[in-house]
Amino acid sequence: MNASMIPQINNANNEKSAAAVGPRPEHGGFTLTELMIVIALISFSAAVAAPFWLRARATAQTNGCLKNQQEISFAIGEWALEHRKGQNAPVSYDDIKPYLKRDVFCPAGGRTMEDSYCVSTVAENPACKVSPAIHNHNGDSFSGIMNSGGH
Repeated sequence: MNASMIPQINNANNEKSAAAVGPRPEHGGFTLTELMIVIALISFSAAVAAPFWLRARATAQTNGCLKNQQEISFAIGEWALEHRKGQNAPVSYDDIKPYLKRDVFCPAGGRTMEDSYCVSTVAENPACKVSPAIHNHNGDSFSGIMNSGGH
C-alpha cells in the first residue's frame, strides 16, 4: 500500500459509519402535541391514584392508632396486676410509662402520649383524642388481662 491510498480508505470508512448511524433528523425533541399528551396522561394517572393513596394513608393511621391503644391497654393491665389495682382504680400516663415499650402517639397528628390518648381507669379502654370518631376501639376490651386483673 502506498501513502496516497490511506486517506481514501479512511474516507470510505467514515462514509460507511455515517450511513450505519442512519439519517439524522433536522430537529430534536418532542412536539407540543406529544408533550401535551404525556402531561395529560400523567395528570389523569395522578387524579385516579390520589384518592386510593389518601384512603390507604387514613387506613394505616387508623390501624396504627388502634395498635397503640392496644399497647396502652396491655400496659394498664400489667400495671394493675402488679400493683393489685381494681377495675375502678384511676390510671395516669406516669403509672403506665414504664410498661410501654416505646413512645406511643396517634399517627394522625399526635406528638406525645398525653395529647394523643386519654386514660382514666383500669376498666376503660384508652381513647384517641386526635380523631375520636374514627380511631377509638368499639369492643369490650383489648385483652383478657383487663377483665381479670385487680381485686
